[in-house]
Amino acid sequence: MRICYIGWADYPHVQRWAKWFAARGHDVHILSHQSPSLNGIILHDIRPARSGASRLGRLLRGELNISAAYWLRTALRVRQLVGAIQPDILHSHSLYYPGYMGAVAGFQPYVITAWNYDDVTLEYAPHALTRPFRRLFARYALGRARLVTGISQNLVRALLQARSPRDRTITFNWGATLDLFNPLRPRRDARRILGLPEDDPVVLSTRNIDETRNVETIVRAIPEVVRRVPRVRFLFTWNYAQPGLLRRVQQELQRQGLQDRVQWVGRVPHEDLAVYYQAADVFVSLALWDSGPISMLEAMACGAVPVMGTLPSVREWIEDGVNGYLVFQRDVAQVAEAIVHVLQRPDVHEEMACRNWRTVQERANFDERMGFMEQQYRALTVQ
Repeated sequence: MRICYIGWADYPHVQRWAKWFAARGHDVHILSHQSPSLNGIILHDIRPARSGASRLGRLLRGELNISAAYWLRTALRVRQLVGAIQPDILHSHSLYYPGYMGAVAGFQPYVITAWNYDDVTLEYAPHALTRPFRRLFARYALGRARLVTGISQNLVRALLQARSPRDRTITFNWGATLDLFNPLRPRRDARRILGLPEDDPVVLSTRNIDETRNVETIVRAIPEVVRRVPRVRFLFTWNYAQPGLLRRVQQELQRQGLQDRVQWVGRVPHEDLAVYYQAADVFVSLALWDSGPISMLEAMACGAVPVMGTLPSVREWIEDGVNGYLVFQRDVAQVAEAIVHVLQRPDVHEEMACRNWRTVQERANFDERMGFMEQQYRALTVQ
């Protein structure tokens, strides 16, 4: 099949889908406003060509991002590219730009994968004045799709409330790549690879450093955790960090003299993240909203016990005290207590880790989930 994706080409999960289908022998294209180098995948830049005119000149010609003319020119370019590619499947990843551009391509069969609750509500979207229009456009896109997938049952409920067709909307969590994310590497070996002391407990966060991911609460819990488990180390990786927020939490730890207990690792290629999960005793995520974090499944696969905010999508996977801990996202004392409990009870850790590995194998095997989607694609092409 010839498959054409529209989305953030530099984002790990778009790349995971594209690489899997390319490895299966499919002809895979990505339409995006970003152009990373991806072997075996053809990328197409959807940004309209700009003249060499001044900023004022480009404004008069409608070439700036803020103009409706720019949006229309991008939509026209998407239609032209899709027409030239002639895919068997057109698949938008996310209803954020540029994913929603798939709805204006005039092509079927068209598939949408919504990533987050905010894809639908746009509650945290920038440019508040445009949100009503974007909500209407999201509804339009959902109505055009032959298949709509949401990563959790909670997200699917939001999609249905946004008038996604019930008979064409399914829950589809694409899971973890178990060839990479698994508990086969011992924690001590993983720590040695990362240059960490083999016997020091590790707490890991891989979420973005932004207002919605609530990393500040993790930082506020660090003093109490260090007081009770002095050798603990906190590792933070991310795909994106708000510079001001990152500076603020780093300065807070410096004021308390705890900077030696924390490593700000930064952006790590997705395929290199497994060793961080394998090194960790605890994975912590206190996002204020989340539709089904893949990072949690990857942590579960690698043996890190999840300490998670009590969100509906998380409760689809985590039973408090059985295979992880659910905490109120802003409750610093509760967060610290949950982390310390895992670190001080290796028997609890091992029991939960074994249970989570079985769960991920049964319910969140990326290869099996992609095989299911391949079947969906084939069914759509013969309708």
